[in-house]
Amino acid sequence: MVELLPLFLLSPKKRAVKLRASPRPRFLNTLNTVHGGWSMTILDTSMALSAHTMLDPGELCPAVETSVKFVRPILGDSGELHCRPGYFA
Repeated sequence: MVELLPLFLLSPKKRAVKLRASPRPRFLNTLNTVHGGWSMTILDTSMALSAHTMLDPGELCPAVETSVKFVRPILGDSGELHCRPGYFA
């Protein structure tokens, strides 16, 4: 995924991670906004990595269900974005 959607993991901590990503022009739709699939992939990746921080060596990551309501677009010139999923209990 990192090769396809360039993103960088910042300071992983137990139960939380933060990703940094910049949408490339190839992820824009005809209205110059970032495709929702890109946004969801970044969110999904950050949630899975957060879940991994809670596992012992050899344990598998549980599936995480996602539901998102987009309330405003990510514009093509938004620049670098940071994604930090909520705290996992």
